Amino acid sequence: MLAASGKFVGGFNFALCILSILILMNPGVFPESDQRVILCIGFALAHGSQFLPHVFIALDNRKGKGLWQVKGRMLFIFVTDFILMIGNFIVAAWYALSL
Repeated sequence: MLAASGKFVGGFNFALCILSILILMNPGVFPESDQRVILCIGFALAHGSQFLPHVFIALDNRKGKGLWQVKGRMLFIFVTDFILMIGNFIVAAWYALSL
């Protein structure tokens, strides 16, 4: 069940990452700044909700514990969620300042 759930979450996360990148690269799709702020905050929170639990798991890994190892594919997801979380918050702030 955990392996199947991981594939589901990984697929969902991958789609969210691609959608986030596409919106960051094509801001004209949503012409109003307030639309972009809402989208970017939503994406940042979604990526943050994936990133934050991994921080605690990674810290547990240092103690020889943790539900799984944050390495390989999980490390890639961890880092990608962090980058997109920060990127979306920065872009949301930038658009919010232009309102």
